[in-house]
Amino acid sequence: MSKQYIAFALGKRIAYLRKQKGWTQLQFSLETGIAKSYVCELESGKRNPHLLVLEKVCDGLGITFSELFEGL
Repeated sequence: MSKQYIAFALGKRIAYLRKQKGWTQLQFSLETGIAKSYVCELESGKRNPHLLVLEKVCDGLGITFSELFEGL
């Protein structure tokens, strides 16, 4: 599995979970403290986030790391 595929799949998973909450990218950005432009790049697979960003994502969504990576 390539790094590019993982970044793409993770981005799609984050977008899916965000939409399950009914949030726009802007709302998600405000909830997590992650810049909206970064959220856009993250969800499109253009970013390979580091651990602290993933922690913010999980905290904002109210999920665990294992739930974030579920199905990848």
